[in-house]
Amino acid sequence: LKLFLSFPAVMAMQMLGNSLQNDHVEALQQHEQESWDKKLAEKAKLDRLKDAGAAGRGDLAMHETWEVKKKDGEASLAEIKRKAKEEVDAALDGEHKKRYRTLVYTSEDTHLNENTLRNYYCSICGSHSLVCDTDLFKLQQRNTDKSYAMPEATVMTKSYCVAGGKICLKRPKGVEVQYRMNCKDCSAIIGYRPVAKDRTSPYTYYFPESLVAEQSEAVGMQKTVEAHAGQDLGVE
Repeated sequence: LKLFLSFPAVMAMQMLGNSLQNDHVEALQQHEQESWDKKLAEKAKLDRLKDAGAAGRGDLAMHETWEVKKKDGEASLAEIKRKAKEEVDAALDGEHKKRYRTLVYTSEDTHLNENTLRNYYCSICGSHSLVCDTDLFKLQQRNTDKSYAMPEATVMTKSYCVAGGKICLKRPKGVEVQYRMNCKDCSAIIGYRPVAKDRTSPYTYYFPESLVAEQSEAVGMQKTVEAHAGQDLGVE
């Protein structure tokens, strides 16, 4: 009877011991896990501090000397940044040269004088009568009246002459119509066109000796110069 009554007590004590043992094991495991997590957190913090310190020292070294220690055969961060900056600068410089181009011309090496605008003046009074980009006196001349034939389609011209009226001339092959152009100041005949001013013509014709390349060559200018010279000498 004594043994039978003590058996439940033994079982209860054994269960209580097992429960206490399990609680102790769980507490130890939790404590170990917390210690491990704490160690991992501290290690991660140290690693971040080391990285931050290395980055700060690297930036300081690059700012002061633009040199960073590197392993053999490896390019440093400073060299990579410097190379990238040089490539960008080269690209911008090349783009600038493509967009902007400066040309310097002098009187010795320029070729623009081939198309220089030429001025012509009335041979009587010296009034400005014509501007063109060709030499008038090197153009072809008509066999009929030796006038210079100025092609309107290929030569840039600006005439300061005024309309002088329409005349008809008898030619061996019929009648020729001319629309005369006169000097705006002295009304001297400068040239003519075969059609009216508002119509297109292949040529504009200028009479020989009606224009001069230098204003001082005009008859009126020469007389003015002679008159002034006579006054200076006291000759009436």
